[in-house]
Amino acid sequence: MKFSRILSGLALAALIGLIPAGAEASSLCDADLINLVKNCGFELSPQNAPTLYWTDALGYNKTWVSGNLGYLSNSGFEMLSLGASGVVDTESQTLTTVAGQAYSISFFYWSDGLPANNTFLSMSFGGTTVFSQANLPYTPVYAQFTGTAVATSSATVLSIGGRNDNGYLLVDDVQVDPTASPEPGSMFLLGSGLLCVVMAARQISKH
Repeated sequence: MKFSRILSGLALAALIGLIPAGAEASSLCDADLINLVKNCGFELSPQNAPTLYWTDALGYNKTWVSGNLGYLSNSGFEMLSLGASGVVDTESQTLTTVAGQAYSISFFYWSDGLPANNTFLSMSFGGTTVFSQANLPYTPVYAQFTGTAVATSSATVLSIGGRNDNGYLLVDDVQVDPTASPEPGSMFLLGSGLLCVVMAARQISKH
């Protein structure tokens, strides 16, 4: 049976009352206009429903409305609850990418850190693990992971894996952005500068 942390404060109850059923709100990640992840803040599904645009492998993961059982989202009104017990369940989405392009990856997570919860959280990009941690400690506020990975094809699977046997593990605001690359003009100037340095060095060596 899942353990729910009892959080004090009438503010939470008031917050729940202010959030209508099926409400949609903008998450922090929605402000990122080049984010490749659809439904990045899990705002497009009602309470306890599968997450739109994401594929749940085993059916344990659900969208939660902020304030459910006293737990809050990182931003917006909703978040992803990774509810698998005794097994790791994955939430995945196929992104349109460019082979050879590097991408920055970011997400926020929260764990109740209860003893003997067998917590596990991971994220992979195109089969490459970018984050993996077992027995996550309690996080008083959402913690953020940031990393980078390179796409190897035009379609890359982003996968979140989670397990928390007796407690709760939440994820919110998932972002995947192409990293900035030098403009062609900048590369031309850099190449021209290097060529001039080489030619000057040769002239000096002749004298």
